Amino acid sequence: MADATTFKDPYAGFRFKVKLGGNEIGGVSEVSGIKSKTDFDRVREGGNNLHEHSMLKPHTYPELLTLKKMFFQDSNDFYELVKGVHGSSSAKKDRIGNVELSLLDQTGAETGASYTFSNCVAVEFEGPTFNAKGGELSVESIKLWYDYFEFTKGK
Repeated sequence: MADATTFKDPYAGFRFKVKLGGNEIGGVSEVSGIKSKTDFDRVREGGNNLHEHSMLKPHTYPELLTLKKMFFQDSNDFYELVKGVHGSSSAKKDRIGNVELSLLDQTGAETGASYTFSNCVAVEFEGPTFNAKGGELSVESIKLWYDYFEFTKGK
């Protein structure tokens, strides 16, 4: 735990980069689904009317990792990841591998702080919405299942 005299400014939530299987994916504008959870069972002991015992269950990662990025007509990164799950003949091809979310400082340099999501598989793709009436940019998203994540603190 850092004491108040050595505390650094918090990192801005809008300065980050994403690598899928070691390849940087440009244009990612939003990352969500970073969640871990430990549940427990309540167990009553015969003859003990004062309290229940709590038995921890295995740790879980209940959310899918969601990445959103601007749609570019010459980029099909997200679509190809989902297509690979259903179109490959080998289970090894289905896995993206690790996804790394690196936090950047105000100058755009890596801070050393990062999340690494292990053994990812693309499970859902949502293509862009096209609407001639609005002036919004088109966004596409992908959802990834992962075994677990680890956080590495910055320098």
